[in-house]
Amino acid sequence: MKIEYLSASRLQVFVDCPFKYFLQYHLKIPELIGDTIHTHKGSAVHESLERYVKGETDYELTLKEYYAANKVWEFDNRRPDKGFPHPQIKTCQTCPWAVRTNGGTICSIAARDVNSFEGCPRPNFEDDLKICKTTLTREKSPLNRKIIGVEVPFKETFENFRVQGFIDLVTEVDEETIEVRDYKTGNYAKKTDEAWKDLQMRIYSLVAKKLFPQYKYVLMTLDYLRKEPVTVCFGPQDDEKTKQFLGRAYNEIIKCEDPQRIKSFKCNWCIGYEACGKIRERFLNAEGKFVMPPLTEREVKDAPE
Repeated sequence: MKIEYLSASRLQVFVDCPFKYFLQYHLKIPELIGDTIHTHKGSAVHESLERYVKGETDYELTLKEYYAANKVWEFDNRRPDKGFPHPQIKTCQTCPWAVRTNGGTICSIAARDVNSFEGCPRPNFEDDLKICKTTLTREKSPLNRKIIGVEVPFKETFENFRVQGFIDLVTEVDEETIEVRDYKTGNYAKKTDEAWKDLQMRIYSLVAKKLFPQYKYVLMTLDYLRKEPVTVCFGPQDDEKTKQFLGRAYNEIIKCEDPQRIKSFKCNWCIGYEACGKIRERFLNAEGKFVMPPLTEREVKDAPE
């Protein structure tokens, strides 16, 4: 299958279900590469926290700018029992975010007249605003330390594979120690033993030690903004096992000619087990064998050596 590079999210998709990797990163079907309410809410909070650390302390304004530019509320198609109903009923006459003018009423979140769009951004916006405020005003905040990096981009090569991504926050704990922190805005929080197995934590540990070799120790923290943070630390043997696993996974993805479907509760977050089964049927030959569609000429040119 096609693979430009490894990332924690891509690798986790392949581990969970090789066929979903095929759909998302080889075929790139719109249903799996488009934005969702979850990705937008996460990006809104991440951007607000990032810009705050960089000196733009008005995180409420940053959040408003993101909501207005991306029309976040329009992506909320969750059932009422799974999130805020959409379109949300407006209460502009009593809403604190509504600004009355001679020409009408302006929603300060959406930055447009309330009659010019459907739905209401207020529930999701206030939810994200609360997360930002709680994160930035909590006791023993990592932001009180020396900031080493914010949204640190990386493209690092390890033997036969390349990893790529962004690190949310790196701070100095002491002269020998840094902490790599990744913000999580979802409701689920891993326990310590789960965090120790987390692919993102393991990959970021490798990368951080390569980016900041002047520090002896690297603490890895999954910062669950709705829960409690979880911190783990990987030793040299752990890192070596991670590199070996990544190398094997990289080769496995490249050589995979018949990606298997794995049914689990995660199918509810995908296109559905029955739907992907119908897609798979399109790639079966007369003998019922899966035939991998070839890469385009451009994809072959861009593929890693």
